[in-house]
Amino acid sequence: EGEGIAAHVLVDMGATLDVLRETIAAVKESGAHEAASGAGRAAAFRGPPDRPGGTPSALMNVIASAATAEMVSDAVTEMSMEHVVRAIVKMHDERIKQVLESLGTDEARLIGALTPPEALVALRRELHAASMAKREAATREDYTAAEGFRRTEEALRSKLDDAERAWESSP
Repeated sequence: EGEGIAAHVLVDMGATLDVLRETIAAVKESGAHEAASGAGRAAAFRGPPDRPGGTPSALMNVIASAATAEMVSDAVTEMSMEHVVRAIVKMHDERIKQVLESLGTDEARLIGALTPPEALVALRRELHAASMAKREAATREDYTAAEGFRRTEEALRSKLDDAERAWESSP
């Protein structure tokens, strides 16, 4: 946290990251990342630990659910600040719009800066498919096929790492 694209975009706009860091930590604790891995429905968001009674607010549950959807659309299994920020911005709340305008940006610009290119998402999906195929081949004890999928997975991981670095360093 503090090093992802959302962090750079928000800092460049003059925003502070403390509240978003607390929200992300709480969302991660809620188990929202399980939705992407197929482990089940995301747990209800309980709010920051210092919230009286730890009861979830309806808004925080909506944000957690929307952030999980953003995470799944990016073909990743871990929640990041980008997912939470995109979820919040896409809510089209008038107050959020005013804050963005005061920072000299708008919803479309911020979402565009935080949304990975489709080619990057496609690489993530292709890597996931190769990993699953490798696992299935190993389960069938077809070690020749598993080794082929392992090599494919390794090549895709390298391409994905390069593509993510290029995206993160792009203006």
